[in-house]
Amino acid sequence: NMKKALLAILLVALFAVPSAFAQFRLDLGIDVPLVIGITSVSNTELVDEDVTEFLTSHILPFPEVGAHYFFNAGPVRLGLGARGYTFILESVLWPNAVIEYEISRLVLEGQFGGGAFLFFGLMNTTKTGALCFPDLSAWFKLGDTFRLGGGFLGVAGSELGFEGVPFVFYLGGKAAIKF
Repeated sequence: NMKKALLAILLVALFAVPSAFAQFRLDLGIDVPLVIGITSVSNTELVDEDVTEFLTSHILPFPEVGAHYFFNAGPVRLGLGARGYTFILESVLWPNAVIEYEISRLVLEGQFGGGAFLFFGLMNTTKTGALCFPDLSAWFKLGDTFRLGGGFLGVAGSELGFEGVPFVFYLGGKAAIKF
């Protein structure tokens, strides 16, 4: 299969690129949504109170993975790679960029990805589309590996079929494993 061969070549290239100023990092985490809503064109937020009440009274975790090469520039790090989520029987992965700014134990993080999607699980396919995922978050470092924090993840793009940006406010924890 041509798609699998291209993915294998891309992964080999990512792991084979030697760089004295880059570091590979695997992020494994769990995000728990607390609020889901839509920001409209008129800058108003539409939040369904029933959904918010359900999310605050039930824990609905979403496993997350990120694999990035990070390039350091002092306290700022830029990462290029992939990010994905697992939703019970289906997982999705997309290209992603990360920028981090570290202040002592606090890490401010911005992520932006999308455009191409690899689905695996019940449906194994690749898709492209005009969808992107902006994410702003803040994390408190517990040692060199573990982080606790939260953020806002949005979904933007012309394929949504309406004006506005759906968003989710989440709390989470992750292990940032450096190689």
